[in-house]
Amino acid sequence: MSYLSATFRKASLGVAAAIGAFAAWRSPPIFRATYHKQPSKVTELIEAGGDPNQPGWTGMLPIQRASFSGHAETLSALLKGGADPNKVTDSMNIPAISLAAFNGRADAVRLLLASGADPLLPDGDGDCPMDYLRGSPCCSKDIAEEIKDALSEAIRQKLLSPVAHSNHAPR
Repeated sequence: MSYLSATFRKASLGVAAAIGAFAAWRSPPIFRATYHKQPSKVTELIEAGGDPNQPGWTGMLPIQRASFSGHAETLSALLKGGADPNKVTDSMNIPAISLAAFNGRADAVRLLLASGADPLLPDGDGDCPMDYLRGSPCCSKDIAEEIKDALSEAIRQKLLSPVAHSNHAPR
């Protein structure tokens, strides 16, 4: 991903965040609680039967919003409540882990990986979380290195797992 592409993507994400702020009131309660960084309210709503995988009005999922903002407590509440770390929507086809990587949210990246996020899951354009990190103007060199190490280790574990090789076993 080029710097220009990354800059455009960052601007697009900024516009999406602004639209999200305007439209949060039209979104489901769990999305609103996520937007306002209210982890206890997220937990309460999920325990009352709310769906943590229901997108907001703009198509952004609560887990994508929490990953984008890097609010670890809200992200943790969503994951504990059954949010799918790999889910995307047609209108927001960027995985939560890619949003976290792009914005330099190391805690969110680690939490998503620990919850089963796929470190190789591409977005609608074929870019994976590492591509987002490489194109990010958002984080310091130290944080980028921390995220790169976490993603690299998760990729290594995925490639070495018996499940990864079971599809390629001779028949």
